[in-house]
Amino acid sequence: MSKAKHYYTSTLLWVITLFILFTGCFILFQNKREKSHQIELLHTRLQDFNYDVYAFLDILDTDSDSTLANHFPSLLALAERQNRQGLRLTLIDTLGYVIYDTSIQGESMGDSSFNSYAEIVNHFDRSEVREAFKKGEGIDIIRHSATTGKDYFYTASYQKEKSFIVRSAMPYNAEMRDDLTPDSHYLWIAGIITLLLLFIFWHITRKMGSSIDEKENLLAHLRISNEGLGVFSPSHRLILANNLFNQYANLISDRYLSKTEQLLDIEEFTPMREFLKQPYSRKENTGEPCLSFMVDKGGRSYSVKGVKFSDGGFEISINDVTEIETQSRLKRQLTQNIAHELKTPVSSISGYIETIIEAEKNGTLSAEKRLHFLSRCYSQSERLHHLVQDIAALDRMNNASNGIRKESVDIFSLVNDMLQEEHLKLEQQQMSVQNLLPSPLIIKGDASMLYSIFRNLLDNAISYAGTGASITLQLIRSEKETYYFSFSDNGCGIEEEHLPRIFERFYRIDKGRSRKLGGTGLGLAIVKNAVILHGGNITARQRPGGGLEFLFTLST
Repeated sequence: MSKAKHYYTSTLLWVITLFILFTGCFILFQNKREKSHQIELLHTRLQDFNYDVYAFLDILDTDSDSTLANHFPSLLALAERQNRQGLRLTLIDTLGYVIYDTSIQGESMGDSSFNSYAEIVNHFDRSEVREAFKKGEGIDIIRHSATTGKDYFYTASYQKEKSFIVRSAMPYNAEMRDDLTPDSHYLWIAGIITLLLLFIFWHITRKMGSSIDEKENLLAHLRISNEGLGVFSPSHRLILANNLFNQYANLISDRYLSKTEQLLDIEEFTPMREFLKQPYSRKENTGEPCLSFMVDKGGRSYSVKGVKFSDGGFEISINDVTEIETQSRLKRQLTQNIAHELKTPVSSISGYIETIIEAEKNGTLSAEKRLHFLSRCYSQSERLHHLVQDIAALDRMNNASNGIRKESVDIFSLVNDMLQEEHLKLEQQQMSVQNLLPSPLIIKGDASMLYSIFRNLLDNAISYAGTGASITLQLIRSEKETYYFSFSDNGCGIEEEHLPRIFERFYRIDKGRSRKLGGTGLGLAIVKNAVILHGGNITARQRPGGGLEFLFTLST
């Protein structure tokens, strides 16, 4: 996993975790808030009842001879009329003693009833009672009653002008728990909204993740691309560029650029600046979207292309086409040379045949002349045949630049067979050959190409070393899978100035002599290509005692 992808995934997990924690805290807060609201509602309802008790007692106190105990039966009736199941009403004096409680039954409601309450534990330390004394109202949500043995929800009220506290209580039963339980509908709604938001967030971040993947793929493509590529904003600010683009920019500018955008200011990029000034609209089909031009700098050739975008941004690509241009130039030269080399034998053949035809019409051609002309035609056709063969061999080598088919070849036997084939030519030139190669000498390679190496070197020596020359072929040394060969003659040799160019196609030291001997000018070019395809290299040098020596290596 890439760093960007790992960072994105970690960030996504953290955000989701924080979002879930926030949602959980919100639900807990809302649950507590809802429960507090339910408690407040019940507290308010009981407080209203407490104040109703105060008001009711005020009405009953209009008779000056009445006492509080005389009103107890009326209070009990009032509590029962509230239609609150299990409602408990308690009156507590300012010292904390209970003076009336609806839960105590079975005794008369006269003065004797006060004595029965004396047995109840003092209530001054009850939380709702203390709070009522301080604030006028007090509450205790759940507390067990020692008097009745039940759990109650207590609410107490106190008016300073009165000599007692009114406390009402509701039993904490199943119905009470349901009343105080928060409404769960909002939990479902919150859960659904949370899941929906998480889905939307996941979908958006997944799209962001896809964008990150696409960007990483683009960056990876740019890194391995064989062309320099830079993307710019409408304000000519660099957005993205690979290393090759920066490298080419510095090479073209002849100096180190502190900012890649400075490339647009150099003289060589004047066509690009003019191109970017021109308005372009894809919708209105105005302006040119593309530009191409060449920049030659430091002996290298660069192809520069610019592409405009609809938003005003643009892209610049730079390619080093030096090798391509060189190959193109060589191909043009080769085509021209081939045309020139073919022209001579074709013209000769055409001229001789035309002469024969005209002479036959006039009846002036002797048998001897006819044979001479036909021999010349045959000689030129042979030259043409060899030229075509050599061109085909070079073409096959160019197509095999990515690899050749290898097999085990005995070089000693291959050279011996070749010498047998060329025996008559060697005798005619009074030349001798020393094959000093070890037997057997097995090399893995293309048999046809290996044969062309030694055959072309031998033909070259036969043609140019001179009559009576001696040829020596030997293996200088071998190490691992590399073999070092020497092919030399003691002939007339060539001048030093020609040595660097003798492997060029169609290069001739003496053009007239070469054509006379039937050479195509491609033999040594074939040798060099075949050697390179076998992982080696070849050089030529003058021999100290006279003649020419070729040193080359072959790797298997």
